[in-house]
Amino acid sequence: MSGVERFEEYERRLRGVPYTVAGVLKREISGATISVRGAGKVDDYRIKASGSVYIDRTLNIREINVAGRLEASEDLIAESITIAGSIDIAGHIECSRLSIAGSCKARDIEVRDRGKVSGRLVVRENIGGGELKVAGLLKTPKSVKLRELKLSGKLDVGGTVECDYIELKLSSNSRADSIRAREILMERSKEREIRVQLFGIDLINISRRIARRRVKPVLRVHEVVADHIEIYDIILEGKLRGGSIIVGEGAVIKGDVYYTEDIAVDERATILGRVERVGT
Repeated sequence: MSGVERFEEYERRLRGVPYTVAGVLKREISGATISVRGAGKVDDYRIKASGSVYIDRTLNIREINVAGRLEASEDLIAESITIAGSIDIAGHIECSRLSIAGSCKARDIEVRDRGKVSGRLVVRENIGGGELKVAGLLKTPKSVKLRELKLSGKLDVGGTVECDYIELKLSSNSRADSIRAREILMERSKEREIRVQLFGIDLINISRRIARRRVKPVLRVHEVVADHIEIYDIILEGKLRGGSIIVGEGAVIKGDVYYTEDIAVDERATILGRVERVGT
């Protein structure tokens, strides 16, 4: 079963969860109507529910905790958002803390402090904020600008990824227009399996397939630029520009490498372009 098919099956089963035990709860907060089908509690400060939650207008609230599905037709602003299931926001998500096990879709996201996504993070515009950890898929046609990004899985970014620190542990072929940071680590994921399961369905199961086939993941990018770069056991299709660069075991660079300070190349690494020391 493909990833798309797994998510479609998950959505079908989620819609089939019986809501008759707790019924329907509706509450209006600051002009927005919150509808809960299942069990839940809604007050002026928090939403806590199990089942399905729908918000018809922009909402600013302290805390959201949903096991099931959350949908909103406009923007969602909160201090803390915790989802076990799926969240689909037509507008903007803004929060200090974000925790998602499942899938997240939104127009754009700003995580001011820290966020963690185990599953799929799909955004139509930009991703910004502080620290973000993703185990699974991070996808946007635009750009990512964070203080720190740690990704284990697949990166699919149409624009630039720009952070102070970036850690990419790839289990599948990935891409970005450019990647920029002070410090970057890029390597093949050592995880034997990245798996998120809901309702008995494997929503994310990327790295097990890669590990079984022993395929080296490919990162396609125009250029990677950082003060310090380390790369191991992946194929990079693009240029490397750095101060200090380590090309480690199993790395394959299909592009030119430019450095200003020093470079170390493992004997089991391959650079197919030119290697040149340049001025700062």
